[in-house]
Amino acid sequence: MVKRSRSRNSGSTSRKMSVKQARVGSASSQKASFAAKLGAFICENQKLGDVVGDLSGFYQKHNGRSVNQRVFGVLPFLHLNITESQFRGILNSPSVNGSLTDAVEVLCNNKKLNKVLEGVQFNCRKQSEVGVRDGLNAAVMESVLNRWDMRRNGRMVLNKIQAVQLKQHKEGVIPASSVQWCKC
Repeated sequence: MVKRSRSRNSGSTSRKMSVKQARVGSASSQKASFAAKLGAFICENQKLGDVVGDLSGFYQKHNGRSVNQRVFGVLPFLHLNITESQFRGILNSPSVNGSLTDAVEVLCNNKKLNKVLEGVQFNCRKQSEVGVRDGLNAAVMESVLNRWDMRRNGRMVLNKIQAVQLKQHKEGVIPASSVQWCKC
């Protein structure tokens, strides 16, 4: 048996070898930051072809049509590299939680549920507080934390955001803290 070896012809032109950055969307759930998980949650239904950005930022309109609908919503959380405890604090803050609770309570009172459900000791205020805090907020947190692997499109959108932000950082447009969310 004859062994063959590959050798490179030193005179040939070859492509420049570059080191590829690890893509955040390919990371395991254990290695993804909370900000990345939140980003995948928010961007799951963002059309991949509508993620348009360059060194000057992400666009709201491209070729006359709206783009980056979800990307704009996720950028503050990524730039902050928001943590689970910070986000939970936002969800449960009186200004957010209170207004959601108040909105549910108004609907509840409009239907006169305290009177209609008097037999089961229903209380619009208490039920609204628990519904928002222990129901809605808890469900959002569980989904963000536990559905990384299922959010394929959201993770691909994050890869595109990461590529743009890494170029922006390399050119000095955004600080290093703005790309900490992707652990790159």
